[in-house]
Amino acid sequence: MPPLAQLSAVRGRAIRHFMEPAAPGTKPCPYCMQPVLAGAIKCRWCGEMIPASPGAAPTAPAPYRMPPPVEAQPAIPVGAKNAAGMRPMTVVQILDASFRLYRENFALFLGITAIVYVPVVMGALALQAWTLSIQQPGRGAALPFQAEFATALVGLQAGQPPNLAQVLALCGVLIIWLAIYALAVPIADGALTRAVSDRYVGLPTSIGSAYRVVFRIFFPYLLTSLLVGLLFGISFFLCIIPMFVLIAMFAFVSQIMVVENVVGTDAMGRSVRLSEGHRWRAIGLLHITLLVRILLFVGLSLSSQFLLSRVIDSEMTRVLVEGAVGNIIGLLLQPLFSVAWVLFYYDVRIRKEGFDLQLLAQRAPA
Repeated sequence: MPPLAQLSAVRGRAIRHFMEPAAPGTKPCPYCMQPVLAGAIKCRWCGEMIPASPGAAPTAPAPYRMPPPVEAQPAIPVGAKNAAGMRPMTVVQILDASFRLYRENFALFLGITAIVYVPVVMGALALQAWTLSIQQPGRGAALPFQAEFATALVGLQAGQPPNLAQVLALCGVLIIWLAIYALAVPIADGALTRAVSDRYVGLPTSIGSAYRVVFRIFFPYLLTSLLVGLLFGISFFLCIIPMFVLIAMFAFVSQIMVVENVVGTDAMGRSVRLSEGHRWRAIGLLHITLLVRILLFVGLSLSSQFLLSRVIDSEMTRVLVEGAVGNIIGLLLQPLFSVAWVLFYYDVRIRKEGFDLQLLAQRAPA
């Protein structure tokens, strides 16, 4: 059909449309002539306001209703707000997620660690201050704890008359401090492991709830941790099995005890089975996390020692302050190691057991 004929046909259809009577209950819009409801005050076609018909009662506009408020959504934690966000990760992704999870829960994780480590560190500083006050015969300046102890041992080896009381006192203090440290570290590590696990899967947690989980299994948890540590020590000194292999085999013992509530040799066997096929990744993650921790610790410690040497003149005071600063740096870095291992534990469970799918099934609405 020629273009002129098409235009004439369209024009004819438009004329017939406007000449047809309006349907019952409707009226034409005075601007676009499209049919609208008889009581309409605004055309739904062109958007213009329609003036009221002469003699018609004015129609009151509908009252304006405020839209419902939008609730503020909590920040999505690392890993997932729910199980749908969990996925297998590489070692580099585990480290990146560990930094982000630690940053998002800095106060919680640091509080869990500090509640046990701070008393231990304060005790260590008090013992160091005591040893600094001990004076060696014929020497006017005191030495730090390690130098004092080494001086006594050198005297024994050189055939000099030893101060047995001082040696026994130093050995007794060292044994007591090591015993307290051996008790405190597993407790804090277990509570931190539980808190990291809860935050990673999107569950609420607190310092008290994390420690309550550990105290409910305190003796089995402590004995299992000591047994694993004893195996590490025997492997290291006797070279029966390379220690890194044992670390990879028992990498998940702490996580299994506080998350799955499995203790003793059952937890150790479960860790051996779970780590199978991922032990090289565990060894790699161990070396990388240790390297990162050492670099951060050395860098921060050297910077603080440089600044303290410019500010503090007293040698004794500077040694004590440097010890306190070093312990604070170690306290700040300690949670990062635990976070990385908890994320690695869940990564292996996702790969081998479909943990993300299990969690999705548990949280699915009925």
